[in-house]
Amino acid sequence: MGSRTQSNKKVWFTCTYVPLEIIWAAGYTPQRVIGNEELCLHPDSLLSRNLCPYVHSVMRTWNENHKEEESSEKRDHLVITNSCDAMKSLYNTLKLKYPPIHLLTVPHHNRKEAVNFFAQQLENLYSSLKGKREKNPYPDLRSAISLYQRIYHLLEKIRNQVGETIDYVRFYELKQEVFQSPPQQALARLSSFWEKHPQGEDGSISSDSKFPVALTGSPIPGKNILSLIQDCGFHISLNDSCLDYRWGPFGEKMSAYKNPFLALSQIYLNKIPCARMATRKEEIEKQAQMMDKSFKAIIHMRMPFCDLYGLDLVDWLKRIRKEKILPLETDGSQQSLAQVKTRVQAFAEALSQKKQKGKTATRTIDRIQKYYCGIDIGSSTVEGVILSSSGKILVHGIEKTGPYAGKTALQVYKNILRDAGLNEKDLSLVVSTGYGRETPPFPHQSITEITCHAYGIRHLFAQVRFVIDIGGQDSKVIKMDKKGKVTDFQMNDKCAAGTGKFLEVMARTLEMDIQEMSRVDPREGKSVPLSSMCTVFAESEVVSLIGQGYPVPEIIRGLYQAITNRMEGMVRRLGLSEPLAVTGGGALNQALVSSIENRLGISAHVPEYPQIVGAIGASILARERHQS
Repeated sequence: MGSRTQSNKKVWFTCTYVPLEIIWAAGYTPQRVIGNEELCLHPDSLLSRNLCPYVHSVMRTWNENHKEEESSEKRDHLVITNSCDAMKSLYNTLKLKYPPIHLLTVPHHNRKEAVNFFAQQLENLYSSLKGKREKNPYPDLRSAISLYQRIYHLLEKIRNQVGETIDYVRFYELKQEVFQSPPQQALARLSSFWEKHPQGEDGSISSDSKFPVALTGSPIPGKNILSLIQDCGFHISLNDSCLDYRWGPFGEKMSAYKNPFLALSQIYLNKIPCARMATRKEEIEKQAQMMDKSFKAIIHMRMPFCDLYGLDLVDWLKRIRKEKILPLETDGSQQSLAQVKTRVQAFAEALSQKKQKGKTATRTIDRIQKYYCGIDIGSSTVEGVILSSSGKILVHGIEKTGPYAGKTALQVYKNILRDAGLNEKDLSLVVSTGYGRETPPFPHQSITEITCHAYGIRHLFAQVRFVIDIGGQDSKVIKMDKKGKVTDFQMNDKCAAGTGKFLEVMARTLEMDIQEMSRVDPREGKSVPLSSMCTVFAESEVVSLIGQGYPVPEIIRGLYQAITNRMEGMVRRLGLSEPLAVTGGGALNQALVSSIENRLGISAHVPEYPQIVGAIGASILARERHQS
């Protein structure tokens, strides 16, 4: 950069199509504005609530960092791209309050005319940041391009070691650090890291024993989800998500371009494309060919309201078997991590089952009777089961969860031990499941409720291939093969609609208990359709219907119709396999079961105690894991 003094001011940017070289050459330090995960749940009132949570969190992050800056001369710049309608809405909102805000128009393809157009956009951005149009900005820009090319080369060398001597999350943190620093400082940091990594220093670990997975989709703020994915047994061998830095081709010969803006345009429009680019399908095809070589499965993350990556998922499903892809919709917040973890763990368990398919475990049959315990810690109830080594269910117990899930789980555990006439030392293995599976200290292992319900229903009805589980907090549908292994699943845990909690709220609104509601036959008489499945809005709508004089039985039939509409959507997405079973506390409501049967056109198996299926599965898995 010669002797020119670099400004202490920053230029913030929202997208990797904003060239850092332009920002540095203009005299600023690049700083990516990444929406804080804690802000994803609090949409800003200035933006529509029907925009993705990430855009809301970016806006709130920007507001919090710059709320004390009154003069526009003192403010940092912000560069937003036209990557999606949500980002354009963000630009239109912020420019009224926080100049200087810049909109960089990025073409959707990389043809010659697009490269020329983008080069002009980059030159305009450079001039706008400088506050004037320089006669010869080229020396500064060429120097910046050279610096960042060296950074990309070093990062690529380090990336090639991810999974061998470098942990992916550590690499992710390194990238975030590098791209928030002046380039000379970034180069020094990378050189230091590269010197240390072969010896396993600087936070490096081996990922040899983990299942390789590719991560793709829309931006997820923070590293918590990445750590969660690794903790569930995966190694992230490829991160193609929006929040990663998809850099362009290396070794661009600057001498080939009289205009370095043109060189930058060529580099950025030919880098790994995101979902908005016309070349995205070619990239998906290229990555699909890497399947089984570089990675074994895909986790596709999508922010709510992100249409671009919804279409991206469709293109992936055309090329990859459905059971190899986990579609993961999340707002990125801390509160969503438990739901995300259940999905990722269930995906890992299903892939593990497929990996072991065809292998026969050598088991030593111990003739001395052994006992196994399964504890299902749900939002409404806690269930416990003790199983003998012969597969007989000795006892079971059910208690309302209450405000202290761990305490209730311990009480259920003690109760079933007492009822079985056993001591804690008599149990060979205890496995927990359910949303609170990691709460109590006494289980030896925890397994997701997806896998446990599949094993539990297979124990009760060996022929069943499809399960609809209606729990207190969520509903789930599970598809299994003839061996009872999970092949696909869907969960409804974003909303209480279609759950036991939804029915409880509606029963309370109608001033009756669940048992009374269940005596209304959904197949006989008229029903009043509900316009909303949101529990809050549906409750208000039911109150309104009562006020309008509609008969209560017709309202109840409308409620069942609304629930089964939602269930049918989940079932159809997987593809219904027969026979069907309905489990969970919701299966105690015969009217709801009848409504589901009527909608799907088939009869369903319902266990005698449908709430304990997950606990049964956990106890069976405890036995299998102990005996194998």
